[in-house]
Amino acid sequence: MISKKSNPKSYLDLKSKYMVSIGALEYRAYKLGLLTFEENRYFYASLNRYGYRKEEPLDEDIAIVRPGKIRALLDMVFKNKMYV
Repeated sequence: MISKKSNPKSYLDLKSKYMVSIGALEYRAYKLGLLTFEENRYFYASLNRYGYRKEEPLDEDIAIVRPGKIRALLDMVFKNKMYV
């Protein structure tokens, strides 16, 4: 659980677990009604103050997962000549 909802640094564990940006995690929490409007404003001010709008922590450590099912499916279709 998050200790301070309006502190961007509190979202680092969730970011590493779910591989989602800190801003997206907070936005979802705000939309679910877990943060007030004032807490939301403070969060984004802190995000700018820490420089997380440009580059978030753990961005270098978390690998980007590229979707590959469509490409694999098309490769299989063309490899096995399953097209008309």
